[in-house]
Amino acid sequence: MDKNKPICCTKPVLPLLDLTDEFKRLCLAGFAKQWVEAADEARKLLFFTLKQAWFKRPSDVKGDMSTTELAFWNDTEPHFIMEFGRLQSR
Repeated sequence: MDKNKPICCTKPVLPLLDLTDEFKRLCLAGFAKQWVEAADEARKLLFFTLKQAWFKRPSDVKGDMSTTELAFWNDTEPHFIMEFGRLQSR
């Protein structure tokens, strides 16, 4: 904060989805669920690999990875939203 003013402020922009078609809505919901689950698996693998690279005994590490986790989700969210919007427009 610089003189009690935010230095950077961002907000996600979600695509407008037409969910009036029940079949399309169910398909999009299924894809979104699969993509989020796949991203979470990728996050787990990434964190495991990072701990292996950073520490001699990664199984003993009990530190807070929340900053790295937040960076992961912040870096992947725009791509998810873009691809989800493209899928919906088909």
